[in-house]
Amino acid sequence: MNKLATTTLIVFCGATTLFGDYLDENKKAQALFNSRKTAKALDAFVKLSQGDHTEYQKCHALQNAVQAALNLRKFDEAMKLAKEIPLAPYSQSVQMNVLQTTNKNQELIDQFKDTEITSWPDILIGPSLYYRAIAYVRLKNAKLAESDLTLALTYPMQNNKKARALLLLGDLYFQQLNDSEKALDAYRQVAKFKRKVKANLLLNAILRIVKVLEKQGKYDEAMAELRKCENTIPTGYWKIAFGLAKAAILAGAGKTDAAIAEYSKTLKLEGIRGGQKSVCEKAIEKLKQSTSKQE
Repeated sequence: MNKLATTTLIVFCGATTLFGDYLDENKKAQALFNSRKTAKALDAFVKLSQGDHTEYQKCHALQNAVQAALNLRKFDEAMKLAKEIPLAPYSQSVQMNVLQTTNKNQELIDQFKDTEITSWPDILIGPSLYYRAIAYVRLKNAKLAESDLTLALTYPMQNNKKARALLLLGDLYFQQLNDSEKALDAYRQVAKFKRKVKANLLLNAILRIVKVLEKQGKYDEAMAELRKCENTIPTGYWKIAFGLAKAAILAGAGKTDAAIAEYSKTLKLEGIRGGQKSVCEKAIEKLKQSTSKQE
């Protein structure tokens, strides 16, 4: 579930006589959202936006209504609500988020490629550049994506969003711009956040670091990165993902028997998904074939 726009609450509410009423009603709507009563939360945020509140408060309520609509996959309603946000930069930023969430990448670029995002309030600049960069990445426009992402990271953003922007920048360098060192730098910046960001972001950063090092043939370094956190990896998906990464390093290093053993061990882990199981089985088959050819 995506987070609501709680960090901008003070900015939106301001010091007004309506602060108490707005804050109380917003808290109730957030409670509905957090308890996964998303449809009721959507109605509550919309109702809140229609009250006798300031424009900033209405922006805040509608931004949260949009997020609830997106979670419900009511994409047309999300865009309709985004366009109702009374202050233009806030409205445009939320529209960009709706467009990238719904994978309407060309539409986002067509509408906002020439928008001077840096003229907006600072709180909007980083996230909005990030949304546009997502569209550029998906459209394979690597240079403009790099420009937006590097600029976005110079502006204030929530730690989780900043970590996502760094992961995207690292992927861009690794997959489209063929710059492994810059990719590593971006991923390592995420790893430095430690407990200040969600665990899945940290784990993704570590796996990406390992992948780059493996591709560079630095197998000992890649294994050392895995060992830094092998005792703290949660069970389920992540345990399996790290098992696959370890097996791939062993295979790359020519340690065929150890790689087969690691893939086989991972294959037996509880909760393994279809795609992960397929990777294991295909890798084991390929390694066994290469062994038999050598014999």
